[in-house]
Amino acid sequence: MEPIKVLIADDQELIRNALVNILNSSHDIQVLGACKNGLEVCDQTDQLRPDIILMDVRMPIMDGLEATQKICSKHPGIAIIVLTTFEEDEYIFKSMSYGARGFLLKDITSEDLITTIKKAYKNEVILPSSIAARIARLAADYQPREGALKPLAFQLTDRQIEVAQLLVQGLSNGEIARKLCITEGTVKNYISEIYYKINVNNRSKAVMKLKGMVAR
Repeated sequence: MEPIKVLIADDQELIRNALVNILNSSHDIQVLGACKNGLEVCDQTDQLRPDIILMDVRMPIMDGLEATQKICSKHPGIAIIVLTTFEEDEYIFKSMSYGARGFLLKDITSEDLITTIKKAYKNEVILPSSIAARIARLAADYQPREGALKPLAFQLTDRQIEVAQLLVQGLSNGEIARKLCITEGTVKNYISEIYYKINVNNRSKAVMKLKGMVAR
C-alpha cells in the first residue's frame, strides 16, 4: 500500500518540525514538505499533489483560509485538515464551507492526529464533537440569510435523505453502504446526486449545507 502523502503548512518553525517528526513516526504516512505560508503551500500543492494538507490559519503573505479556498477549488480531491490554535466561529465556518475535510485544534494528541489523517484519506469528514456542535449552530445562523431551503425544496428522494442523514453523521461511504445494505458504488451515486441537487462539489460543503436541514 502506498503511504499517505502529507503536506504541512504552518508559519512557526517549531510546529512544522514537530509535525514532521510526529507524522514520520507512522510507517504509512509520507511527509512531502513543510510550508511557512499559504502562497507556498498553494505552489507546493500544484507541484507535489499531496493526499492530505495540514493547514494552519494565521500565516503571512496568504492565510490558511484563502489557501484552503484556492486549493479546494483547483484540487477538490486533496483533503485539507485545518489545524489551528484558534477556535473562532469565522475560522470554523469559512474553512468548512471552502471545502476543508476537517477542523482540529493543536491540543490534539499525536495518536489522534495520525488517526485523523487516515480517516480523512478515506473521505471522512473529521470534526471533534465540540466543533461539530458549533458548526450545527453556525449553519442554522448562516443558512437563513443565504436563503437556505429545506430538503424537500431540493427534491431529495426518501433514499437520498437517508444517505444525507448518514453523511451528516460523518459516516464513510463504506459505513453508509453497510448501514443501508447497498453497495458502495450505489452510495457514491446517491452522494453525487445529492451534490448536484444542493449545488455543492465536495463532502465538506455537503455536510455544511445539510446540517440542520435534514432531520436525524
